[in-house]
Amino acid sequence: MISLNGNYFSLKHTTTNQCWHISYVIFAMIVVSIISIASISCSADEDYGYVSYAEQELSTRADGMMKGGREIGPILPFPTVDEILANQAVRDTLLMIWEETKSLAGPTQRRELGAFIRYDRTPGHYFFGRINYGDTVGCSRRARIVVTPDYWEDRCAFFHTHTTLQYCSGVERTTIPTEEDTSLVNTLGIPGIVYDYNIDVLKGGMSKDMAWKAMKYGPDRRTN
Repeated sequence: MISLNGNYFSLKHTTTNQCWHISYVIFAMIVVSIISIASISCSADEDYGYVSYAEQELSTRADGMMKGGREIGPILPFPTVDEILANQAVRDTLLMIWEETKSLAGPTQRRELGAFIRYDRTPGHYFFGRINYGDTVGCSRRARIVVTPDYWEDRCAFFHTHTTLQYCSGVERTTIPTEEDTSLVNTLGIPGIVYDYNIDVLKGGMSKDMAWKAMKYGPDRRTN
């Protein structure tokens, strides 16, 4: 063994039996330590509900969704555009965006608004992404909206508005989805909904409070 002697370390003679006794004691201490560590590890797993990373990941089945080993509900198909428009909460929000479009119009400006309609397929309810505001234009330019895609995994449709011509004279336009409108939703593979005035040709000076209509275009249901 090694002992401290003054400022120096010195070796002292040790018998064979003493060596075996010391070795046995050290071995026993090591075994006890290993058993204690294993016991603590197992207890920690049970006390804190340890779950491996693989088990925490979201997994899906044909008849439902599993999260952390618990089924949280069936996975519903994306709704058709008619089902979307049949939802009162959705219609209320679309009308709110339409009214804001009208309120932003004035003698020198108008702009389109739009938003993605989103659908949580587990409980089956709708909500909306951020509202996109189009460029502010006068009467000499066509209003358009630049879309910022968001939350692709639950988008089920895209909604936007067309603008009034109340403050514009000598101009007119048809009230149908434009080629750009149709191209966008076909590219995204989702239905499109646009609010516009309930007349075939909108002319400058017509009231912004005229009756409106909802038009559907593009796919009937999300395709991917």
